[in-house]
Amino acid sequence: MTIEGECVDQSIQQVQINHLVGGRAVHLDVIPVSRGKFSLPVQLYRGHNEIVVSPFDASERTFAIKVIYKGILREWLETFICSVMFALIIKTFVVQPFYIPSESMENTLKRGDRIMVSRFDYLLSSPSRKDVIVFEFPKEKRRYFVKRIIGMPNEKLEVIERQVYVDGRILREDYLKEVDEAHKGISSLDSLNDLRTVRPRNYFVMGDNRDMSEDSRSWGTVPTHKFVGRAAFVWYPWRRMRWLQ
Repeated sequence: MTIEGECVDQSIQQVQINHLVGGRAVHLDVIPVSRGKFSLPVQLYRGHNEIVVSPFDASERTFAIKVIYKGILREWLETFICSVMFALIIKTFVVQPFYIPSESMENTLKRGDRIMVSRFDYLLSSPSRKDVIVFEFPKEKRRYFVKRIIGMPNEKLEVIERQVYVDGRILREDYLKEVDEAHKGISSLDSLNDLRTVRPRNYFVMGDNRDMSEDSRSWGTVPTHKFVGRAAFVWYPWRRMRWLQ
């Protein structure tokens, strides 16, 4: 490390450099001043480094440069720890990346898409119908699904020949994947045999690709404490990068 300085008093010809570590002198040197400026290579030691610079004359004027040198290894370790803590805070409270492994949400999300999930949204507001969410599978820990909210708490749902009815009214869904006639009828859940009432603090979720989706039609509703967050953004592949509505 090089200490550089400039003397306001242009009459000073030499300065004395006193290097102290933890209050103990380790180096003393006198160097010339050229046109009011001076520089000196300094080896820093672990601990509290204090560089005291004073004019080399009869006066008692001094000024100090204080440097804390912790060592390269310690600096790297502190930087690494801070980075990990920052990443954990971001993942816990702000956003989290997820990979889409199946076709259940086509055409909104395709197999292989990578999305960012906002964990922050539902800290300030309640989930809304048609939100695309990521949640932990209610019947198996550490298994995560991505689906769309269809039914809200306390609502009554029916599915009749692929059409969803909420409290007796047709739900308009312009995001659904078009039915492939070759596979039409592949799902045994094109219709539900009974009227489903969504329990309080639970949500009825379905995939946009209804023929290829395992969802609330087969295993029930999702309680709010299983929510990870709202799918907010597709960040890969680049050609499909966009915000999700």
